[in-house]
Amino acid sequence: MSDRKKELKKWFIDHPMVTVQTIAAAYGKSPATVNGHLYHCPSAPADLLKICEGQGIPGELLPPVTRSKAELMAENEALRERLAEYEDGMAVA
Repeated sequence: MSDRKKELKKWFIDHPMVTVQTIAAAYGKSPATVNGHLYHCPSAPADLLKICEGQGIPGELLPPVTRSKAELMAENEALRERLAEYEDGMAVA
């Protein structure tokens, strides 16, 4: 288990009024879904992280925000354009 996950577990122990169940209720999803995002997924939705921070969980204990498909597609397109420019330069040489 990573240090972030260990520290998050410790935070929940030290703050018994905030639980995965209370966050899940505010998020409108199951506790298993929230637990999965916080401990097992590489990132979490921005709205879940906002709820967690609103409950007092420090941002450094939370996973990074999940990037939107639109952001990923835009980055992919920019990289493809750079690659095409590079390949064009290689063809001239």
